Amino acid sequence: MKRISILFLAALLLAPLAVLNAADVVTRPKATASATAHPALIPLPVRVEWRAGILPADQASVAAIHRIHTTGLPAEGYEIEIETTGAIVRSSSDAGAFYAEQTLQQLRAADGSLPCVVIRDAPRFAWRGLMLDCSRTFQSVAYLRTTIDRLAAYKMNVLHLHLDDDQGWLIEIKKGDFFRPITSHAILFQNLSQGSLAVPGHTLQS
Repeated sequence: MKRISILFLAALLLAPLAVLNAADVVTRPKATASATAHPALIPLPVRVEWRAGILPADQASVAAIHRIHTTGLPAEGYEIEIETTGAIVRSSSDAGAFYAEQTLQQLRAADGSLPCVVIRDAPRFAWRGLMLDCSRTFQSVAYLRTTIDRLAAYKMNVLHLHLDDDQGWLIEIKKGDFFRPITSHAILFQNLSQGSLAVPGHTLQS
């Protein structure tokens, strides 16, 4: 009876894997040379239309790209049009222009060229963030700055620092404003507009 129960449990655990693998074979499209040649865009924009051709590096430099501030786009949205003769970036806000630059960085090849493509993008969620639990693990200002850079590269806009918990208040402030070097770096990267400290939080339990 014990052996039958073990075999039955194993069947239950392995059956879903078999179903998933079978469905995967049927539904997953085969990779083609043209598909694998495109750079990965993270997160995937709302609309991407790949086109034939490459914009050479001398015409794809930061200075050579034509940037237009326009209306009618979402607050953090942007449009990118890259052809063999030039590139145009449209946005209606500083945040949209910044996120367009992050997408261009992902598109740019090692030689500085850009693939021909039309991209229209805007965030689905207004709050796109990461929480760091600094109440249990100390994080240096340098690490936080690096984290902000990574968040910005992937178009995230909120950094939540969990500073206190019922185990204690684990933050040392010897002099000045602890948040100033963090928020100033975040504002530079269009990633965090305000730093705030919510109290009492768990402090009443300490």
